[in-house]
Amino acid sequence: MSAVFESALPAWLKPYAAAFATFAEDDGSKCFPSVGRIGRMVGRDARSARRAVAELRRRRVLEIVQRSGRERTTRYFFNARALPAAGDGAQQVISFDKTRFQQVKPRKSA
Repeated sequence: MSAVFESALPAWLKPYAAAFATFAEDDGSKCFPSVGRIGRMVGRDARSARRAVAELRRRRVLEIVQRSGRERTTRYFFNARALPAAGDGAQQVISFDKTRFQQVKPRKSA
């Protein structure tokens, strides 16, 4: 779990990844919590948790081993090797476009 917090994942995604890491074995296998449970652990709703799962899957941190079906939960593989290392440039840089905002001139007082 410490690898998650030391990684360059975006801050909003780290609690979700850490929650999944608590369920996984040391090799990343046997990880099958429900999305609702992950959301409750993080203190968010299931919709936010689904969005985080989709992002973790896009980044290949989570991989689906077995899809959910009748009376089954989805089984994941937690791939700690896919976590971006701090300082490797994988974390997104947010830039500010100053041209989109106009400067407001102060009013002259009477």
